[in-house]
This record gives sequence, structure tokens and C-alpha cells, in this order.
Amino acid sequence: MIHWSQERFHKVWWVSVVQERLLELWQR
Repeated sequence: MIHWSQERFHKVWWVSVVQERLLELWQR
């Protein structure tokens, strides 16, 4: 269960980072 939670957390973090990058590019 803990492993699954870590994997999910990592995915969420990755998506967050990608969104931030996309927003930055979009604003430019």
C-alpha cells in the first residue's frame, strides 16, 4: 500500500511540474 501511495504521489508531483512549465510557456 505504501509503495502504491508513493507511486501515486510521484505521478501527481510530475504532473504538477509539467503544468507549471506549460503555464510558463503559455504566458510568454
